[in-house]
Parts: sequence; C-alpha cells; structure tokens
Amino acid sequence: AADSPGKPFPVPGPRTMIQSVRLALLLIALLPATSCVIPHASVTPRYGQLDIDGDLFLSSSNASASSDTDALGLDDEGAFAPRVDLSFGGLHVTASGYDVEYAGTGMAEGQFDLGGTVIAANDPTETQIDLRSASVLVTMDFVPTDLVDIGIGIGATGFDFDLSIESLTTNEVLRTDEQTILPVLALRAEVELFDFTLNGIASGLTGSYGDVEATYVDADVFFQYDFSDLLNFYASLMVGYRYILVDVEYDDEDARFDGDLSFSGPYFGLTVGL
Repeated sequence: AADSPGKPFPVPGPRTMIQSVRLALLLIALLPATSCVIPHASVTPRYGQLDIDGDLFLSSSNASASSDTDALGLDDEGAFAPRVDLSFGGLHVTASGYDVEYAGTGMAEGQFDLGGTVIAANDPTETQIDLRSASVLVTMDFVPTDLVDIGIGIGATGFDFDLSIESLTTNEVLRTDEQTILPVLALRAEVELFDFTLNGIASGLTGSYGDVEATYVDADVFFQYDFSDLLNFYASLMVGYRYILVDVEYDDEDARFDGDLSFSGPYFGLTVGL
C-alpha cells in the first residue's frame, strides 16, 4: 500500500480547520449584538441523490490517460445534507454539509502510479471515494423587496476527500486523502409569491493557489411551500436540485493529481424554524 501526503491547497490541516470553525462560530454569535432585528432561524434536514461523474488521474510516471468514474464502476449514492439558516435583518448566514460514499468494481482506463505502487491500465479495480464537506456562507441583501431578495457575500468551504483504488489482478492498493478549506464568493436569490418561494444559492471560486489550479462551484436551487398557517411555528416543504463541480490539478513531489469531478442530483427536505 502507498499513501500520498500531497497537500493540494496551502491551508489544510486539523488545527487550521478548528481555528476557522471557532472564528465562524464567534462571528455568528456576535451577529445578534449588532442587530436590533429579531433573528430568524431555521433547520432543514435534506436527503437526495448525488450522482458522480468525471475523470481521475494520479501518476508519477509519463502516463497521460485518465480513468472515467463510470469505467471505474462508481455507483451513484444518496446523501444526507443538513442545512441551517440564520437571518438578522438583511444579513443571512447559511451553514450546510454533506457526507457521501461511492464504491464500485470496474476497470482502470489509464495507469495509476503513486509512491512506487502501480495499477496498470485495463486492470480490474475496486474503487472507493469518501467525500465530506461543510460550508458557512454570509450574504448581505442589496436588493431587498417583498417580491425579490438578492444578496452577495463571502464564506468558506471545507473538504475531506479520501480515494482508494485496488487492483484485483495484483492486489496492489493505492490510497490518497486530503483535507482543505477554501474561501468562496456567494450569491443568494429568492422570489416569494404567496406561500411559494423559489430560492437559489451559489458559491465558488477559480484560480491558482501556490502550485495548484482549482475551480469549485456549488449551485443549489430549490422550491419551497410554506404551510406555517396550519401550525404554530414556521414550516415548509422543500424540493431542490444541487450541482457541485470540483476541478483540481497539482504536482506533489514526483506525482501529479488531476481530478475533474461533478456531483449532482435532486433532493427533498423539511424546514422548521422560528
């Protein structure tokens, strides 16, 4: 077995992640003190499908071919993705996360090579990808009306990515895992008509970070029906669609990783709040 200690982004590490989470929690805790408006809070358990698609390349040789996720036999999986929303007048805080695992038996279209471990092209393989993510977005209204509400802001998204590929011919196992936190820009929009609301929130960035080229996009569009009138608290049903793009390329010592992956699918949820 071979492990890759590669760091695709210059800000990973448990200590950095803990410090960032503490800072985000401190900022959120201070928000009520800066606003004379009664805050609104809601929690949304969501469950849906996150289909995986794209290509993976990991090699320290001159190999140039990548392997498609379909060829590797990765099955599409469901994902639990909770969301929490806080609003203080025109200021909105959105926190969300998801945890999804993909596994399957297929074939390596290109050669995988890392730290002396080689999985040859056309070898039958067993592959597993574990992806966990959490994000906090803070947006401020700049078009606040009764019908349309649009806000822009900033945030941070953290990832925990694990990849394991085993050759069923040689039993060689290749493993790599990464943790990182990315700053992002955010855009939020809402159109409300009677008890129905169309919402959308998108975040992402693209650029170079040290020796890394990266593009990240998370677009989430959903439709809500408010049935609070039937209860003594806020409640609504949610149906939505999410699209996540992660495109990363970097050099790590004598190896190169290139991942061009997308995750997408519909979901549903129930929102309750104050």
